[in-house]
Amino acid sequence: MKMLFIFVFTIMSAYAQDNDVTHRPKSFNYLSGNAVFVDFEEAIYDITYDIDKKKAEVIAKFKMNVVEAGYPIFDLIQEPTLVKVDGLEVKAPEVSTPSNETKIRVINKKLSIGRYDLEIQVPLTNLIEYTTTGVKSAYWVTDLQDRNYLERYIPVNLEYDRVKMTFNINFKGLKTKQHLFANGLVKWTTDQKATIDFPEYFTVNSLYFHTTPLGEVELLETTFKSVNGREIPVAVYQVPEDSDPEGLNGLKNVALRVFNELEKDYGAFPHPSITIYNANLGSMGLGGMEYAGATVTSKSALAHELFHSYFARAMTPANGNAGWIDEALASWRDDGYPRLATLSGTSSMAAHAPYTRKTDTAAYGFGARFMSFLDNKFASKGGLKPFMNKLLEKKIFEPLVTEDFIQEMELFYGEKVQDMFNKYVYGKPQKLKSAQFHLHRKISGVELRSIL
Repeated sequence: MKMLFIFVFTIMSAYAQDNDVTHRPKSFNYLSGNAVFVDFEEAIYDITYDIDKKKAEVIAKFKMNVVEAGYPIFDLIQEPTLVKVDGLEVKAPEVSTPSNETKIRVINKKLSIGRYDLEIQVPLTNLIEYTTTGVKSAYWVTDLQDRNYLERYIPVNLEYDRVKMTFNINFKGLKTKQHLFANGLVKWTTDQKATIDFPEYFTVNSLYFHTTPLGEVELLETTFKSVNGREIPVAVYQVPEDSDPEGLNGLKNVALRVFNELEKDYGAFPHPSITIYNANLGSMGLGGMEYAGATVTSKSALAHELFHSYFARAMTPANGNAGWIDEALASWRDDGYPRLATLSGTSSMAAHAPYTRKTDTAAYGFGARFMSFLDNKFASKGGLKPFMNKLLEKKIFEPLVTEDFIQEMELFYGEKVQDMFNKYVYGKPQKLKSAQFHLHRKISGVELRSIL
């Protein structure tokens, strides 16, 4: 049976650390040494929403493995109120990377190789709205803008790092019950307190979290039968006034059709559950955003986003220069998997400065055509789909860079493809037509707040 590996989650931790360490970005000069990228082995977030005071705070505690001596890196956009390493207070200023492609935070204490306890406290202020009875809050992300993953809300590491995350949530002063939509294991301990355990293979772009008072959304819960016999829990929800004329059942039926298509092509669904928020993004000219077994979407983009549960959130990019791969594959699928005998033009989809943290939008147009071109090149060997299945089997939940993708393709087909990639993805930027943006565009903060 195809892809039974997906469900052997317990073996992931054995090689997770090795991959996370080897895929770290290079250190760079800072103060009297180097700023170094680290491995977070565990993250516990104590999140308190104080309904009466209309304030929220996060206290994050990490098990941090420093594998190279220097000044450790993490990220958080909001200024932290307290940072401690092994109980000693330190500072963590924002620092620009060498080519100014992004910013990160660097702890101003030089550490030797070893394991440390890191604690960070920060107010939660982004994408949060208090009501008379509760709170609306979400940790939604986008890969089309720099520093728009979980660092917008809570302290985290970068894309290369997988970490087991736990949310301990306290709705202080809550007057009614809350919905908790998440792609982790949710357990309510009281009417005001809940714990969410997320899988240990999650990265900064995997996690889905949205909470809103009961009655703010309409919800349909069901299950999908997987090809491996599992009954996968499915939650489909939407704001009533934005509801589709066909209702939640219509959205569920689209999801089931796509689910069956994807399982036929790529094997059993790789995540424990499915969460779909129909945020009516199509009316704003938007598509959606993918998470591991979850999406904020519209009906028109649902198939695209569910595809990403395989390629993007199972086969996962380790940096911004790898983000083009899953978008190119998804857009190729959206176009009906065409084959292309010739390809003109070039792109720099994988050639941006080394610390880039956003996806090149050329992936949606030129990237899709490049996949069509590759599919045609390997038509006698079944095209790209057999390779895609093998890649999932071999690299499931293992963040990879473009160089990994090339190496695996050469191993699978027994042919060199480096020159093709040099020409088509490591080339020069290409001016895009608006149509090439396909289903996605940047989502503003105002637009995100409107769908809370």
